[in-house]
Amino acid sequence: MDTLPHRLLLLALVSACAGQEVPLDTELAVTIEISFLPSDKIIEGDSLEVHCRVRRPLPPGLKVLVMKGPTILKSGSKKAFWNTSLARAADGGNYTCKAEANGIQKSVSRSVHVAELTITPEISFLPSDKIIEGDSLEVHCRVRRPLPPGLKVLVMKGPTILNSGSQEAFWNTSLARAADAGTYMCKAEANGIQKSVSRSVHVAELFSMPVLTVQPADVFEGQMLTFSCKSAHIDSQRINANDVKYHLYKDDIKVADLPSGEYRMFADLRFNGNYSCQAKAKSVQKWSSAFVLKTKELTITPEISFLPSDKIIEGDSLEVHCRVRRPLPPGLKVLVMRGPTILNSGSQEAFWNTSLAQAADAGTYMCKAEANDIQKSVSRSVHVAELFSKPVLSMPPPDVFEGQMLTFSCKSAHIDSQRINANDVKYHLYKDNVKVADLPSGEYRITADVHHDGNYSCQAEAKSVQKQSLAFVLKTKVFTINKVTLTILPATEVQRDTDVELKCDCAANVSKMATLTYQYSFYKYEQLIHAENHSFSHLSHRLHAVRVPTSGLYSCEVKILTASKRSEAEFLRVTGVETPSLKVSSGEIFEGEELSVECRAPKEEGPFSFSFYYNATLFHTNSSKENFLSTKLKFEQAGKYEVHCNYKLMLFQATSEKSNREAVTVRELFSKPVLSMPPPDVFEGQMLTFSCKSAHIDSQRINANDVKYHLYKDNVKVEDLPSGEYRITADVHHDGNYSCQAEAKSVRKQSLAFVLKTKVLVSEPLIEAWGNVILGRPFSIVCQSVRGSLPITYTLLFKGNAVSSFIVHSPQDRAIFNITSMTINSREEIRDFKCFAQNFGDKSKRPSLALNTTVTEPVSDPQLTAMTSTGNVVEGKELILFCTVKDGSPPFTFEWYHNGEIINSSTTDERKHSYTLSKIEHKQGGRYYCQVQNNETESRRSEEITVTVKNAPWKTAVTGSTIVLLLSIITFSLIYCIDKKGKRKEKETELYLKASKFKSDVSVAVTPAHTGYNKASHSVVSDNEERSTCPSSGTSAFYAPRGTESSDDALLKDQKSSQEDDRNPNNCTEKSALVCCTGTPTVPANRSEGAVDTGSVLYAQLNHDRENPKQIPSPP
Repeated sequence: MDTLPHRLLLLALVSACAGQEVPLDTELAVTIEISFLPSDKIIEGDSLEVHCRVRRPLPPGLKVLVMKGPTILKSGSKKAFWNTSLARAADGGNYTCKAEANGIQKSVSRSVHVAELTITPEISFLPSDKIIEGDSLEVHCRVRRPLPPGLKVLVMKGPTILNSGSQEAFWNTSLARAADAGTYMCKAEANGIQKSVSRSVHVAELFSMPVLTVQPADVFEGQMLTFSCKSAHIDSQRINANDVKYHLYKDDIKVADLPSGEYRMFADLRFNGNYSCQAKAKSVQKWSSAFVLKTKELTITPEISFLPSDKIIEGDSLEVHCRVRRPLPPGLKVLVMRGPTILNSGSQEAFWNTSLAQAADAGTYMCKAEANDIQKSVSRSVHVAELFSKPVLSMPPPDVFEGQMLTFSCKSAHIDSQRINANDVKYHLYKDNVKVADLPSGEYRITADVHHDGNYSCQAEAKSVQKQSLAFVLKTKVFTINKVTLTILPATEVQRDTDVELKCDCAANVSKMATLTYQYSFYKYEQLIHAENHSFSHLSHRLHAVRVPTSGLYSCEVKILTASKRSEAEFLRVTGVETPSLKVSSGEIFEGEELSVECRAPKEEGPFSFSFYYNATLFHTNSSKENFLSTKLKFEQAGKYEVHCNYKLMLFQATSEKSNREAVTVRELFSKPVLSMPPPDVFEGQMLTFSCKSAHIDSQRINANDVKYHLYKDNVKVEDLPSGEYRITADVHHDGNYSCQAEAKSVRKQSLAFVLKTKVLVSEPLIEAWGNVILGRPFSIVCQSVRGSLPITYTLLFKGNAVSSFIVHSPQDRAIFNITSMTINSREEIRDFKCFAQNFGDKSKRPSLALNTTVTEPVSDPQLTAMTSTGNVVEGKELILFCTVKDGSPPFTFEWYHNGEIINSSTTDERKHSYTLSKIEHKQGGRYYCQVQNNETESRRSEEITVTVKNAPWKTAVTGSTIVLLLSIITFSLIYCIDKKGKRKEKETELYLKASKFKSDVSVAVTPAHTGYNKASHSVVSDNEERSTCPSSGTSAFYAPRGTESSDDALLKDQKSSQEDDRNPNNCTEKSALVCCTGTPTVPANRSEGAVDTGSVLYAQLNHDRENPKQIPSPP
């Protein structure tokens, strides 16, 4: 019983166990903040983050929750976040940030606004939303600007997506159908938000769907069939009835055109199939429904019978017998069917039977016979009387709670008493199709529990007949406790010695239950501190005169029947701890001595962490289970210090105020040592002396000999210094950071560091050429030492005389001497160069060896010569060109050029190089020269020679014969013309004969050619080379005068003109109708000067009846 004496007794026991009084609590003293990212005003589709945090200090057992209404979105121990990457309008509203500790709650709320994303889709139709079949149709879907990012636009008809796009979408058809009419939707999606608009389009029918009729519908072999195809409606404003054409199809293959809309034929089994017709007008096609033509035969008579009869009882056997009367047609197939289901089949007869008939076996059975695509059938019904009815499973009450008693009842309402007794029917209980129990009495009892939940049914069985009841779903209701809340009064944060009340409230579902017993349990963290049963929905537990150790996370739990629920934990914070006191053993000590200190907090309970400070600097920290700590502090440096302490309650993170301050003076035992090492600049081999001393030593406490000195290099001990000094010979291996340490009575003091960097004497320099050295040209020399401390001075010598000096200050620099004011004229002079290096006066001077490098001599002008196998350059023969250089350093690169283009390149150490033209052709004639270059010097070019290729001898003979034949034809033609001229015949014939000479052989000559180098060149010339100068020296000109002059006057003018041409061989008479062909003959070496040259042939057109005389082509 819950009486006042019992409560007082319980509180006395709790107080006795705790050893102190327990106070009550107050409000949770924390600052809660709630914020939204990116802000509290966003747009649908943006991300949203709700951030809930509590400012420090944080109470232990803190729990932070992000809530929207009563729903907890997220929770955490110190802070909580909730976010969504795709905000909806429903995400707008008020959010709450709640902090709970030790059963105390505190919350703050703030609202966020989610603006609706403005997507405005539009849909339009082209040409309009009212068209006629056969027209084009375009559906255009777009979204008004501004366009959101990630936009997707879809054109849809029903659930089908016709097309999509990023900003707009189109769908079109060039031939609209009636099926294209209907409602189209424009849907816009962005950031998971969808907006849509719908609109309908009407497609008027051009003509209706054709209808195919067949008469008669039930046809036998040999009957006349008439197929008729018509469209009931035709748009007379658009088309005429004659514009619609009809076609008959069988099995999708065209059979015939139907000009009148009809087609006739005799029924035959071969013509059976699926028939349809097509109507077509203005590219619009429509199909009728299919008609299945099945021609029948008349010679099949099926029969059906039942055994034992057509009226039986459940559990009896049943046989269905199907047969066909004789005579039997070939290909006969007999089927026993029930509805569309084929039960059995045979070639002449068919059977179906069951040894255990059920009520479901009752109904109509059909016997079907098929042969040659002809079907005949007969149907008949059978009745199966019920042995017992379908059982019914019942289970009151409908609402079941855990612990209630349940009774399952299974019964068949009707039993055929003439066939069986009621006891013959056996019942079985099933759960989830698994047998649970037999039901001899038809009932089954269990205690409600969630483990028994499932789908229940029962089965009735008699004489092998089984029937199943309908299923019953059992869902046991669990008693629910809606909420348990712990409240700490007067607040969640109180001062010590306050009385605190822990109040536990329970909200439970008791609408279906009787009076309940509440079992209350109070916990600090997970440890039970109080338990009590009560009939009310709330209970309080008191904590008297609380102290900081009373702080903690409190919760309460309520249990009713099998249901239990625990409250959120609330943190009780008790503040206020005792200020500690500090005691020291002495106010003055020396370096190295220990100082005894004690920090005490007599009224507090541990565990503690005590900290000692000097001059606000943490000196020492240690933990203790007691309320005091004694320790010893050692000061390494002299000076005046103020010592104080404080402590922290480790379980509660409560820190005390600072204790009283005690002044302590630490006197110096000896001063900080000083390390010296003259001189400052040290070279290898010099003697070094390290000296380490403390300037002041307290002679009353120690002697000078008590102070020991040690030398350190790079923080590693090198040597003890009994006399305070250390000597070494300078070397780079000794380089490093040096310091010394003085030690006495466990007191150690370190000097400042000294960096030793030994300088290295310069090594013998290396001298080498920088790049290629070419006779007569400037070049560069590099002088460099491998070792030596900077700066280093380099001096270049030539034949023992100083030429130049260079000082190197950086490792990246090099001493490079550019030799521009002098050049070397022989390879031997290169060894007259030397250099020396120094970095520590003349005693460090080191000379180099003589410069030894390759000297390149520039290449001289090449000489080009030619050699042939026959002495002449004849087509098909061999020509060898030679290129020779006199001076220069190998290797040489020879390049051969033909008409300015390179044709060959080769590198060799030889001074002479050849290029061979084997089986030379006319196209290989032209200008040739060679170009030579050696290492990194400019190239030198030879003189040009011109090569002209002669014809082969057989070609020359063919050319001469052709010329003789051609001249003969011309001679007879001119004689004929002269005869017709009368008096001019004899003179003009004489004139012609003077011009009828021709050259019958060929010659080879070397002629000069001018090049860009203004040097003489040579040319090898053949007969078939064209001359471009007309006329030239030694050329005679013949012409026919124009106008009305007599032939004699014309002849005189011709002769006079010929004399003027002799005086001025380069002038052709301008007034004449002269057509001249010139050749410049050259005299071969084996021909005398008086030899007759027949190579120049000039033809004159003497016919002045023609206005435009034509030139007679010259022979090849």
